[in-house]
Amino acid sequence: MRKENEGNEDKLYDQMYEEHGKLLEQREKEKANANKEKILNDKQSRDLQMREEKRRKKQEEKENLIAEQEYIRRYQQEMEAERAIQMEKRRQEKLYL
Repeated sequence: MRKENEGNEDKLYDQMYEEHGKLLEQREKEKANANKEKILNDKQSRDLQMREEKRRKKQEEKENLIAEQEYIRRYQQEMEAERAIQMEKRRQEKLYL
C-alpha cells in the first residue's frame, strides 16, 4: 500500500511538473506573440507617419511651386508694363522731335 501511495504521489508530481512546463511554454508563446504584435503596431505607426510626412512634403512642394509660378507671372507682368512705358516714352520723344 505504501509503495502504491508513493507511486500515485510520483505520478501526481509528474503530472504537475508536466502541467507547469506547459504553462511556462504557453506563457513564453504569449510573450512572443505580444512582442510580435507590438512590433507590427510600431511598424504600422511608423509607416503611417512616413506616408503622412510624404504627403505633407508633396503638398508643401506643390504650394511652393504655385507660389513661384505666381511670382514669375507677376514679374513678367511688371516687365511687360515697364516695356510698354519705355515704348510709350520713345514714341512720345519721336513725336516731339
